[in-house]
Amino acid sequence: MKKRISTNLRWVRFIPAVVFMALLYSIVNLINSHNRENEALIGICISAIVCVLLYFIFDSAKKVEFDQNHMFITSKNGEERIPLKNIHVIKLTSLEINKRKMWKIKYTDNYVTEKSVRILPRLFNNEFEKFKDAVYKANNKVLIQKWTHTFDFDQ
Repeated sequence: MKKRISTNLRWVRFIPAVVFMALLYSIVNLINSHNRENEALIGICISAIVCVLLYFIFDSAKKVEFDQNHMFITSKNGEERIPLKNIHVIKLTSLEINKRKMWKIKYTDNYVTEKSVRILPRLFNNEFEKFKDAVYKANNKVLIQKWTHTFDFDQ
């Protein structure tokens, strides 16, 4: 049975989409007004661009699950199945969302290509700890790094 270890972030993409629509409405109103404020228009346009970028970042979020033998990475392009013995590194990163740290999992896929996935472990759930234990049982050479620092450039 698959157990999910990552937070479902993909639904969050709708928040920047709604904010983008409101900003687009503001841009149209500002352009049509007689008292056009160029600074406000530039600020709103920059905010709209940030919303578009955030939409695509959250749209590419992946769901990560595991069972006793495999890790499953599901994206909008399909599902990838990785044996737990192919996971080499599980490390804490300095990236933070809502005071929760993201983790980076490095693995080798079926074509012997080094890949990685970043996850935000689920809140109030200990499945991530079970995942680390299962990976350690499958590959006792795995590096599980529970600390990070400013000069760690492998984020």
